[in-house]
Amino acid sequence: MTASAPEDGVGASVRQMQEHMRDLAASGSAWEMELDRRGVLDEGTLEVAWMEEHARELVQRLSASS
Repeated sequence: MTASAPEDGVGASVRQMQEHMRDLAASGSAWEMELDRRGVLDEGTLEVAWMEEHARELVQRLSASS
């Protein structure tokens, strides 16, 4: 079995959702404004970046251990 990074579709979908949440915050949605104020939206962006950077290594480790 060849290890490869997860499909970009997952990352693209998460980024699209994050953009939607930021748009809601910008338009005055109280819930998304609170998430943004607490740094939740920024943390989500950092988590996606980490996932994309480390995905190949994680998949390889999982493949080797199975």
